[in-house]
Amino acid sequence: MEAATEVIPKVKRKAKQKWMTEEISNLMEERRCANGNKEKYEQIHKKVQEKCNMSECELHRTISLMSHITKILLKIIMLRIRNKIKPEIAEEQCGFVEDKGTSNAIYILRTLIERALEVQKDVYLCLID
Repeated sequence: MEAATEVIPKVKRKAKQKWMTEEISNLMEERRCANGNKEKYEQIHKKVQEKCNMSECELHRTISLMSHITKILLKIIMLRIRNKIKPEIAEEQCGFVEDKGTSNAIYILRTLIERALEVQKDVYLCLID
């Protein structure tokens, strides 16, 4: 919410002016579209300009790559196969495992290397993707 108050001047918010159209116009001028994408951006810009009444939610819909039904089915399938997949995943696996993210592995590796440097030991590392 703080970011929105910084971007939208108070005067425009109180007057309910069409600030979004102006922002998109500025972005369009700043950005140089390569490979002929400029026409696509201009089409989107025209559509946003036509429906710029931000106070009416009915005029806008969320962008979704998958339908809600598909998301529900995906969740059901993931829950059903989780118990069968867990024994197949190695203990060392960090990516795509709950509570064992890649950032945790990087932190552990960094700590290990720092300690090895303190006691002047060599660290050999092999990353397999």
